[in-house]
Amino acid sequence: MPDGSSIAPEGKAIESLRGRMGSEGMSGDAIDGAIARYMAAEPGEIVDMSPRLAAKKLAAHLAGPDLQAPSADPLLFVKISFEFTALH
Repeated sequence: MPDGSSIAPEGKAIESLRGRMGSEGMSGDAIDGAIARYMAAEPGEIVDMSPRLAAKKLAAHLAGPDLQAPSADPLLFVKISFEFTALH
């Protein structure tokens, strides 16, 4: 990113964080502790991984319409069924 930060899927993020902390000379136990703090963090929380590295845990979920929301039109399900039948 332009500000020097990085965005990665969680598996790659942990791998990248381990590499960065290792390159800073942190011990394996210190790295494991920092990763544990990151994993326990709530989405949106910033975790200090080392004196020069912080990580913000992002929420990982699929975005899509909430079909159980009160704003969903009850006829939506009828329309989906009709369209499916027509296309079938």
